[in-house]
Amino acid sequence: MNTLYFGDNLEVLRESIADRSVDLVYLDPPFNSGANYNIIFQPEKKSAAKATAQIQAFEDTWTWSAEADETYRRFVIDRDLTSQPPGERLIKLMTSMREYLGETPMMAYLTMMARASWSCAACSRTRAASTCTATRLQATTSRC
Repeated sequence: MNTLYFGDNLEVLRESIADRSVDLVYLDPPFNSGANYNIIFQPEKKSAAKATAQIQAFEDTWTWSAEADETYRRFVIDRDLTSQPPGERLIKLMTSMREYLGETPMMAYLTMMARASWSCAACSRTRAASTCTATRLQATTSRC
């Protein structure tokens, strides 16, 4: 297939990737470094211009925000954020973690990663990949 997609990975998965068509998904989340990362644009080397410009690419900070709250509500309560709603065990885990952690940076991280993991599992070719993703999420939350 050899296609490169640019954009939010969850939007690409929903809009461009067929369910059960992916062999491997690697999630590499931000690591809460507290830093802001920018893309720097420089003029072509042949140009006489020396000015550069930059835009913020992303913030590597997890906070409980309106976005995290809406994602939690749509993923855990409404169950309408993904093509395949999460199972009862994951819902129970997420609900328990929110009761225990509250609306904290760690809960924001878990909410966003649970949604991403579940969305990636939907496009995997095998059920084993989905189980592996759910197990990895449970292992992550048990260390908190």
